[in-house]
Amino acid sequence: MFKVIEFTPTYGKGIARFYEVMGESFSPELIKYWCKARKYVKVLLAINNEGEVVGKVTLDLAYKPYAEIVNLMVHPDYRGQGIGKRLIEECVKIAEDKGFYIQYLMTDVSNFIAHKLYHKYGFIPAILPQKIVKGRDMWLFRFSRKTFVIEYLDTHPFTNYNVSKKRVRYMDMKVYRIGWNDVLSQDHLYLYFKGQPGQPTGKGTMPRITGVKIFQKNLGLALSIHETSDSIDDTDYSVFLLEIVNIGKKRIILNKVMPSALSGVDVKGDLDEDIIKLDPNENTIVSFKCKLTENFDVLPLSFNTIVITIHVYAKGFLEHPILLSAGFERSDIE
Repeated sequence: MFKVIEFTPTYGKGIARFYEVMGESFSPELIKYWCKARKYVKVLLAINNEGEVVGKVTLDLAYKPYAEIVNLMVHPDYRGQGIGKRLIEECVKIAEDKGFYIQYLMTDVSNFIAHKLYHKYGFIPAILPQKIVKGRDMWLFRFSRKTFVIEYLDTHPFTNYNVSKKRVRYMDMKVYRIGWNDVLSQDHLYLYFKGQPGQPTGKGTMPRITGVKIFQKNLGLALSIHETSDSIDDTDYSVFLLEIVNIGKKRIILNKVMPSALSGVDVKGDLDEDIIKLDPNENTIVSFKCKLTENFDVLPLSFNTIVITIHVYAKGFLEHPILLSAGFERSDIE
């Protein structure tokens, strides 16, 4: 038997022993980091009846709606007992309860045992390496029932899912794509991602939705976000553009276009009107600017990317907002 608890320093020695068994490098600085970052980082431990650490996972909760599940590990002597399952369940529950409705994680393309676990909880491949060989990593995403993705899938039960192995060209960007095509109509939904297939090394950016293309019942939208620079700081504003195109056969009315950012990130938009009306083939571009403030308090996570998400509400089209995100790298982090 085991229980899942949130990390406390009391388990510092147990964590060190666990990391040694797992063949992972460990430093006391990691414990200090977890304590300092606990506002946005939750470390969950599986503890057996003897009080030993037999499983661990980290959940990063900073930039809604995205929650990253990091470094799931289970003691080799305790595998097959449901520990990994329980830790993933807890991560999903915590994320959902706190409003992080899109969860994502990285896994080896050859780890089929992990694939079965993640598939059980609704994770799907979103960013793949070009070569599917052992040692290469991919990103999986999970969408909750409170997203426009599941809303679309609920109204289109017969869809084919597809994912690109290479980046594709979309609205002047090279991005990764996943999509669903309804087999009974021309309706479709495509999501476009920025990020990289494997570990976040060098200039790796946090995987995020940067474009959406959706068509249903003669209504259609193509949306994309373009950052005009790579970085963000607390001096000058960084700029990003939201492009919206009506690709449907009827007029589209957007009754709200709303940015959402973490406290400590100042975001301003140049919306002239609250309501945007677009006729077929018509487009518009909305400019946003953002910068950090003295209240920004997020320590470096898996990525140094700071994310701002735009919520686009389409009247009579979708109940849930279409979500897509801009991302900038922190200039104060090497």
